[in-house]
Amino acid sequence: EAEGGARVTSGAMAEGPDAFAQSRRVFPTLVPQGEMSDGVGYRGARCVGVRDVGELAWKESALQWTPIEVGWQCERAEAQAGSVSYLVLEYANAGQARSVVEALPGAVRYAGDKDGIAFSLRRWVIPDPVNVRAQTAHQVVSFPDDTDRANYVVLVIRRGSSGVAGAPRPSAQEEVISWWEEVPLENR
Repeated sequence: EAEGGARVTSGAMAEGPDAFAQSRRVFPTLVPQGEMSDGVGYRGARCVGVRDVGELAWKESALQWTPIEVGWQCERAEAQAGSVSYLVLEYANAGQARSVVEALPGAVRYAGDKDGIAFSLRRWVIPDPVNVRAQTAHQVVSFPDDTDRANYVVLVIRRGSSGVAGAPRPSAQEEVISWWEEVPLENR
C-alpha cells in the first residue's frame, strides 16, 4: 500500500527495463503493446500485467504452486458471445511451464499447429453445481517445442451456457474452442 492507505497495483509502476517486452513480442495479438502494464488485448479484453501468482483472479491451485516471471490477466465479463477471458503467464523456464500444464485437468488433449507454431492443448469443463444450464469452460495452451514460447502458458476461461436443457448456444465450451480457432498468434 502507498502512503495514506491507497492500494498500488504492481502494474502501475514502471520498474527498470520492460519486464513485459518478451510477452509483447511473442504474443502481439493477445497482450497490449506499448510500455504500459495494462491495456486492451484480443477482442477488447481488459489486460493487466501481474508479477505474482497471488495477483491472479483465477485461483486454480496448479497456478498457485509455481511462481511466474510476469503475466497478463485479460478479462471480458460481458454476457455477449465471445467474451472469453485469458491469462498469458511467463515462467522462468520451459520445465516450470510444463509442470503447471501437467498439474491442470484435461478431458481433451491434443497437439496442433497454429500460424506455423506448434502447440499442445488441454480442455475441460466444470458444470455449474446449481444450474444445469451453465458451465465454466477452461483451456490451457502451451508451446513446448517453440523456443520463443516454451516458457509460456495461455489459459482461457469462459463461464456461460452449457448448451443443454434448453440453454442457449453457443455453449461456453464452444466459445472457448472458437476463440482459439480465431485468435492469431502472429500479427497478420
